[in-house]
Amino acid sequence: MTSILITLLLLAAAVFAWSAARDAAALAQHQARLLCREHGLQLLDQTVALRSIKLRRDDQGRLRWQRTYHYAYSSNGENRETGMIALLGDRVIWSSLP
Repeated sequence: MTSILITLLLLAAAVFAWSAARDAAALAQHQARLLCREHGLQLLDQTVALRSIKLRRDDQGRLRWQRTYHYAYSSNGENRETGMIALLGDRVIWSSLP
């Protein structure tokens, strides 16, 4: 009985982690699209890629996952540049375009 409960708890934690990662990637992709639109750039591949993940404290001192995503964009349809977006929990904390 105990092993079943532990297995169910681990499964629930894995589903929660997967869902949070998926939501964060969707938020980063949305923000990359907005950032490119604001600067007159074309988001390439229509996706973002997770570059790093680490634990950091937010403004209230709570531990949150800081996820950094890279994405590709073009200013003229021929070149390819890389931008970055960092999320702390579900907030964008910085973004950059070279």
